[in-house]
Amino acid sequence: MPKKNSDGSYRSRVLILVDESNVGSSVRTVGRGLDWIKLRDFLGGPVTGRDLIEMVVYAGLPPATPLWQDERDKKNKFIHWLRSNGFMVVTKDGAPAEEQAGEQIGGGNERARPAKHSPPRVEA
Repeated sequence: MPKKNSDGSYRSRVLILVDESNVGSSVRTVGRGLDWIKLRDFLGGPVTGRDLIEMVVYAGLPPATPLWQDERDKKNKFIHWLRSNGFMVVTKDGAPAEEQAGEQIGGGNERARPAKHSPPRVEA
C-alpha cells in the first residue's frame, strides 16, 4: 500500500536502473570517483520525498579466460560490495571476440563482447 505524506498526498515511488559500465566510464572521463550509496540516496533516499523500490545495477563481466581473469576478479569484488550494500545486481558474462575472416578483431588482441545466448544472472 502506498505511503502518504503528512498532507495526505501519496508519496511517489522510484525504481532506479543503472548501467554500471556507462556510469563508470562517464565518471572516469571527468576524473572523478562515484559514491554509489550517495547516488542511491540522492535519487531515491528519504530526503527526496520518494520511496525507493530498488536500485538495480546492470554489470558486464569480462570473459572467463586466463587473459581476463585479473579484471574479472576486480569486477567480482565490486559486485560483491554492491550486493553487500543492498543493491540488486544483474550480471552478464562476456565472451572473447570471435575471429572475422581469419583475423582477430583489434589486430590480434582478445576483446570482450557480450555473450550471445547466456541469460543474465539476477541476485539480490
